[in-house]
Amino acid sequence: MKLFEDFSRLKIDFSSLDSDRLLYSYDASPHESKPLAVCWPESSSDLSKIVKYCSKQSLPVYPRGAGTAMTGSPLAVKPGIVVSFEKMRKILEFSPENMMVTVQPGVITGELKKFCLESGFYYPPDPASASVCTIGGNLSTNAGGIRSLKYGTTRSYLLGLKYINHQGREIILGTKNLRYALGYPLHQLFCGAEGTLGLISEITLRVIPAPLAFRTAYLGFRDLKLLTEFGFKFLPGRGITPAILEFMDQTCQKAVELREKANWKRDNPYAVLIQLDGRSVEKIDGAWNMVRKFAGKNRLDFTESTDNGNEFLRWRKGLMSAFANLRPGVLGGDLVVPRARLQDFVSKVEKLHSRFKVQFVLFGHIGDGNLHPNVLFSPDDKSEVTETKLLFAKLHAIALDLGGAVSGEHGIGIERRGFLKKNLGKDAVNLMKEVKAIFDPQGIFNPGKIISE
Repeated sequence: MKLFEDFSRLKIDFSSLDSDRLLYSYDASPHESKPLAVCWPESSSDLSKIVKYCSKQSLPVYPRGAGTAMTGSPLAVKPGIVVSFEKMRKILEFSPENMMVTVQPGVITGELKKFCLESGFYYPPDPASASVCTIGGNLSTNAGGIRSLKYGTTRSYLLGLKYINHQGREIILGTKNLRYALGYPLHQLFCGAEGTLGLISEITLRVIPAPLAFRTAYLGFRDLKLLTEFGFKFLPGRGITPAILEFMDQTCQKAVELREKANWKRDNPYAVLIQLDGRSVEKIDGAWNMVRKFAGKNRLDFTESTDNGNEFLRWRKGLMSAFANLRPGVLGGDLVVPRARLQDFVSKVEKLHSRFKVQFVLFGHIGDGNLHPNVLFSPDDKSEVTETKLLFAKLHAIALDLGGAVSGEHGIGIERRGFLKKNLGKDAVNLMKEVKAIFDPQGIFNPGKIISE
């Protein structure tokens, strides 16, 4: 009751109803944890009031975008307040001449992309959840999605930001210029920090001229060695950098077939979705003809898109929902391996999975080595839950043994805290703790995430 009265005085939309607490107790991971309450700020001023109040009360603050996180990152693991950015969805400034756009953190990624395209500009990061996820959430995990090989991740487009510090002050980091050298790039610390350093109130991003021509195809492979030769030798050897180079195993393709029914009939152990893009068809057709010739020479299942890849990419982006047709529970991985070790990784993973009963799927962004192994299981079956956790840990161990990383774009959150020190080493993690303490001396910003306290 006191919380409700206090937030009423702050004039900020607020709820401690059990139904609202339940709605904000989960994300796209298997974790759940109810907050004390939820609030919906609309401005930087609201965020400042929230932080000042929570700092005074020593209440944890949990920033939340759209709840699409795969790691439990926005969950209130200690009693505290979830700060939902749903009402902070304004595009504040757009300057085509300066190739930049400034937004509030709650702007939906897909809506920003559409807005930029209407003026002939392009914001390239393209997570599978772009239609619902937010720019603030993308920034918090350095999300990339299917176009990161050619265009990079969120970090590549971050020019500057404003955030609310532990005292409730709005701090400006970076600038709105495309280029500058002004000491430590502190704004980049927030890219991947998962809301543990402060509440982001405004984000300025670089945009680029939009591609106008696209060539997209499905390539079916029966041989993993030939697939890696195509992706990592043939394409770069001819100076071809695809906008999209996506990998799917056979189970992924079957999941799509179940959902799409007659629209998708494939029987290949491995598949690649490839897209080339550019400002004109003439500029990409030479490279596309090389792809066609490779497919013909090696007798690949080659199906070219007739709609700029829209249907193929809808299938790819809908994989997570397609898995629901196979099993009710999903534990999603976000591993990275060096491109040259992809074949080793897939071979080791397939051999490992043969020793387990739970179902397993593998897909991802092979262009930059970011793979998403997903374990499919029944949450009500204790033996499957136990087996899933064991398989998940072993998958991470394989990636680390091959010189990889435990996250490429989903972040650490709760799910991967135990792997971080194994990946980076004790010294790096301790340095992160020191940085966290400088920005958040009270430890109120998203505690319990990334680093163990």
